[in-house]
Amino acid sequence: MNGEVVILNASDLFDFSFLKDFIKKIEETKADYIFLAKKTTHYFPGSYVIFSNNKVQGFIEKPPVDQTPSDVLKLVVDYFSNIQTFISYLEKTKTNNDDHYEQGINAFLLDKPVMDYILYEDYWYVLKYPWHVLSMMKHFLDGIKVNKLADSKDLTIAETAIIQGPVIMEKGVKVGHFAKITGPCYIGENTIIADYALVRESHIGKNCLIGSSCEVARSYLSDRVSLHRNYVGDSVLAEGVLFGSGTVTANFRFDENEVQSVAKGKKVNTHMKKLGVMVGKNTKVGINATLYPGVKIGSNCLVFPGEVVRKDVPDKQ
Repeated sequence: MNGEVVILNASDLFDFSFLKDFIKKIEETKADYIFLAKKTTHYFPGSYVIFSNNKVQGFIEKPPVDQTPSDVLKLVVDYFSNIQTFISYLEKTKTNNDDHYEQGINAFLLDKPVMDYILYEDYWYVLKYPWHVLSMMKHFLDGIKVNKLADSKDLTIAETAIIQGPVIMEKGVKVGHFAKITGPCYIGENTIIADYALVRESHIGKNCLIGSSCEVARSYLSDRVSLHRNYVGDSVLAEGVLFGSGTVTANFRFDENEVQSVAKGKKVNTHMKKLGVMVGKNTKVGINATLYPGVKIGSNCLVFPGEVVRKDVPDKQ
């Protein structure tokens, strides 16, 4: 890479109309470096801006919760007028932490380049932790304003089924007797919503089976997920997950505190009052299992019938 470069984090979702203002700032200031910033109302494990006399001095990555230097996060939208200049600083930076990029920028700033930033005030969704899938899902589901159903000849919907609110339903979907779908929802190709099932505010992938009397609420289900008389609330189930009959996801703490989940051996506050489980690909959970809030179960796992899963379960190779 040479010359002008803008770096964006591929797993962040913005209202990208901000790029017009960003480009305008580049053209007007002729700055060497411009970044996007956002004020935060609660702790986020990201890069915080260090100010002195209202001027940016640098950044600190993932400071302790009680040691944040400001309430302003540096988002990963960075403009460099000459990327090779920055890379030269990056190559000379040594760190044993995961802040190599930020330390490289700090080294670059020591030579006092012309710098500016834009304070971004619209929505920002990230995929830093597995539960972030749910907030991003909700953003896309909220964009569904009207029903978009496949051609009637490609759908099988029982006369007693109820479909409320905006729903996208792809071809091959079958909805059984007395089933109810409450939007916004997305139902993928060839998925079966069986008799008496309830699906609300959720994404259901292709070739799924939502068995009789299941309830799925505010959850993201990938392709080929099979459920049998389950409650799945505020959860993320990856491709090929199977739940035996009677298995339920707990998604609410009785003390009404926000749910915590473990990342790199430490408890992380998800800032969610309701959060179920996150399950990896091709994992099978036996009948009548109980899955605690915030638990993560890896890929290719087998959970025995009747188990009470209170802690994370690692991938099985």
